[in-house]
Amino acid sequence: MESKTIITFIKAAELGSFSRTANVLGYSQAAVTVQIKQLEDELGTRLFDRMGKGIQLTSSGERFLPYAQQVLKVNEQARKFMKLDDELHGTIRIGTTSSMANAYFPTLLREFSETYPQIKLVLKTSDYFDNVYEKLKQNEIDFALFIDRKMVYKDCNTVVDHPEEMIFIASPDNPLASRKDIPIQDIVSNGFITSDQEVSYPRFLDDYCKDNGIEYEPIMEVSSVIAISEIVASSNCVSFVPKSSIIRDLEQGRVVILDADKSFKCRMYSQIVYRREKWIEPHLEIFMEFVRSKIRKIDNTEEPADIQQ
Repeated sequence: MESKTIITFIKAAELGSFSRTANVLGYSQAAVTVQIKQLEDELGTRLFDRMGKGIQLTSSGERFLPYAQQVLKVNEQARKFMKLDDELHGTIRIGTTSSMANAYFPTLLREFSETYPQIKLVLKTSDYFDNVYEKLKQNEIDFALFIDRKMVYKDCNTVVDHPEEMIFIASPDNPLASRKDIPIQDIVSNGFITSDQEVSYPRFLDDYCKDNGIEYEPIMEVSSVIAISEIVASSNCVSFVPKSSIIRDLEQGRVVILDADKSFKCRMYSQIVYRREKWIEPHLEIFMEFVRSKIRKIDNTEEPADIQQ
């Protein structure tokens, strides 16, 4: 016997009318009558006496009612149990660029795993966002995480877009470290290391220099932000990176933020997206809500930053 039939029986017993039951449940009266007849045939007994426009439980119907209520209760408990079980199990596949893999995201993943230990996380990194996006389109990953200008993808939904502070960095011993309001020309002509040109923010800097007639010839192109920070810390080179990717080196004083020309503005966002047509299972929904909650806390606790926008 189906749950909907049990619900119809219980509601009919409560209201004493097939027509009112139909109105409440959104069925036609004929559909209610058919469901009750099917239930009576299945049980081999008459459940209602038809009395004009009203109905009344037979003695068999009265005996069956508490069982019907119990069946409905058990079915509801089973649904809740399965939903909870689904929420606490599953695999989440996340694709990201190497720069994001070194930012605050690892901490977020660790906290998620500690909160939901039965949900498995798989992190796949690439130096190129195009590779990540292709994996998303092929359903090889559930979410794509990247840094770019705020984007709206027609075939994707956005989970979060968090402003990223972009900074020029140098070692504390670099002569530029003590200067104020440094022209961009001076920064990019001083042993400049760029991230891979397939990444959004190096392209932005390249376009900015072209538009402003600034000579820009990087001496090195390195895909890993961590590797860039390591090179900068041990040389007189400089670079342009997301602040969140090198927080540890900044805190340890291995690299410093250069006081660049305030007219230079570059606003980037950490973004998490998923394919619009993707079926979002409970454990994926939990992940999205967890990320949104953590990003809101970051937004609320961070002091206003002098972001180069």
